[in-house]
Amino acid sequence: MKGGTATKIILETIFTIAYHKVQQTHQPIDPLSMIKAYENNVLEVTYSKGEEIAVVIDKAGASLRSGGHIYYLSMGSLGIVAMIDASECVPTYGADINDVRGFIDTGYDLLRNKEGDLSSQGECYQISVSHFETDILPSVCNKDIVIVLLSSLHQNHKRCKTIMETCQTKGVFTVCVSYNMSQFDHKCDVDIDFCIPDCNEISPRYDELSAKVVCNAISTGAHVLAGKVYNNHMIDVQVRNSKLYHRAISIIETITNRGLEDSENALLCSIYHVDHVEQSHLVGKTIQDHITMATTKDKVVPIAIIMLLRKCSIQEARDYLLKQPILRRCLREMTS
Repeated sequence: MKGGTATKIILETIFTIAYHKVQQTHQPIDPLSMIKAYENNVLEVTYSKGEEIAVVIDKAGASLRSGGHIYYLSMGSLGIVAMIDASECVPTYGADINDVRGFIDTGYDLLRNKEGDLSSQGECYQISVSHFETDILPSVCNKDIVIVLLSSLHQNHKRCKTIMETCQTKGVFTVCVSYNMSQFDHKCDVDIDFCIPDCNEISPRYDELSAKVVCNAISTGAHVLAGKVYNNHMIDVQVRNSKLYHRAISIIETITNRGLEDSENALLCSIYHVDHVEQSHLVGKTIQDHITMATTKDKVVPIAIIMLLRKCSIQEARDYLLKQPILRRCLREMTS
């Protein structure tokens, strides 16, 4: 499990026990039994569909490699799970905001956020299924993959069925991830239906946790296949703050086995597109200045790694990566 998955299990266990105590339901609840129930009711059931999930991961990776997109569509709270997964791809993998997008049936009405409807602030804030139908659906193509998440607890399944049918006419690879909906009449390329215990407002949402595991597997696997990960390091990390600046240096140092100073110098060379970092480049500049410059640059970490390992110029490293964007293959081809 990833950290967020474990956190959700722990928090739901705590709040479920607290609810029953406040309401004085006198229902005995053993925390360890609840946690064990997640393993039996969610993880084992979810992992039993590993082969089907692997097919989706392969298609999602091919989509990102070809310049396509991954779209999550959902009714109800499963959409929040999918949207969070999509939003984490940008800082984690250095993905473009449009590479993986999540859309919820009623948008901000379901989120009930304090600020209200933010869709007027720009395309990236438009999160309803209606926005997908209006702005995205007309331009989807055979490079894209659409993943619909449905639960028997939610309504409006017919709308998702119509969207999937439209996508299929455009050659889009369609996936339906559903919960307790084996009788749902629809057609898609991959159909994954999970049979898990029913939930209610005061019990753990097993479907949400399962959907989180599935979405995490798809987005992580897709970015690995797209070349965003090397030796278990997320090499396309975007240097957007001090923590990510130092993480980038650490990744370069670990992969190249060079010292801290050489690794930071290589990162700065990549950021400023120079072959040698002279003091004149750094006079009066702070780490925040480097971060500001880095936010406009792409693939600064892979370029720095290639420069150090192959002892080449920054431009040569950039050219190598343009020809072969997957770092592992790029390094292999450079030595063949």
